[in-house]
Amino acid sequence: DNRQQTTDNRQQTTDNRQQTTHNTQQSTHNIHIQHNTTTLRWDAAWPKGGTKRLGILGQELAKGPCAWNNRQNPQIYEVFSRLLGTERLMSPPDRYGVMRPTRDVRFTVEDEHDQEKQTAQYVFRDMPAWKTSENWFHWDLNPWGFMEGNYPDNEEVEEGEKKCDSDGGGNGEKCGDLPPGKLQLRHQLELMDIGASRQDEENKITRWTDPFLRPGSFMTEHNITNRFEGFEKVQGLVALCDCPENTGGFMTVPGCHQYMTHWVRQNRVSSQQGFVSCPKHEPMLQHAQKITARKGSLIVWSSRMVHCNFPNDGPDFRYCQYIKMWPIDAWKDGERVWEARKQAVLASLPADFAVSELGDKLFGITKW
Repeated sequence: DNRQQTTDNRQQTTDNRQQTTHNTQQSTHNIHIQHNTTTLRWDAAWPKGGTKRLGILGQELAKGPCAWNNRQNPQIYEVFSRLLGTERLMSPPDRYGVMRPTRDVRFTVEDEHDQEKQTAQYVFRDMPAWKTSENWFHWDLNPWGFMEGNYPDNEEVEEGEKKCDSDGGGNGEKCGDLPPGKLQLRHQLELMDIGASRQDEENKITRWTDPFLRPGSFMTEHNITNRFEGFEKVQGLVALCDCPENTGGFMTVPGCHQYMTHWVRQNRVSSQQGFVSCPKHEPMLQHAQKITARKGSLIVWSSRMVHCNFPNDGPDFRYCQYIKMWPIDAWKDGERVWEARKQAVLASLPADFAVSELGDKLFGITKW
């Protein structure tokens, strides 16, 4: 009888665990938000900065086992390898993207008289304040440096073209003669410019060894690299849920990377920045398209393509993981910087995480 009771208890424990797992999975798509604690739990406590405004989860890397397995996924690697034309790739860690629902959001109303919580009451509310920013199109590279570093013919200035650098002048035109949109772009870049590409080796090592600076180093790795030795610079995301148009998501101007040669000639600015915003009234943005995706889909785009997230306008969350890979032949730093980066990767891996033979090379632990 005691043995049978023990067996029954174990079975009950297993059933409880399965029920807990089921509830957790279900809550991912059908979250019960307490109506009377909305501001505390879902606004003030929601991660600030990029998460609220842009739909990118804070300044922390996606560091769980699932995220690292995606980075060493052979199928994802195969896509990047074919697009870039080389097997010798590296995959730096990046972040998750999360957007809250903004329409018909279901809130649970607690009934203080129903102590056993046998019933639940719900209200549905629109939450426009939860929407992320619109029209923040940008490049995760420096268009002038990248295009001129990889396409030398851009050094030529077309006849009659206005050229402006940080000091004004160029071909004799002053920056003040530029249209307002271009002038605004120059001022923005001038203020943001931190001379990132001028870092010496010691500064680069510090960025990998300092735990506070490390996440940003991974996120922006190669944003300021001007020469990719003939390779395309690409980046991507994996949809972790179905992403129809009303959940918000990825937006770009298809084919605009083929227009970049002309664009950098017409918008010459002196800057070292690796994140550049596109002027809001840029004509090519009229051709922007929203890109939907099914759960498990991989979207990859050229970093020369201007892009952004567009806001959620529906009842469901939007989840994705940002993934990028770049050719190891684009690495220009020395052995000391490589070793510092390697130690930064090892410090970021989850405990007991099984790095595959492919992941060992993609993460930069072992060289190709």
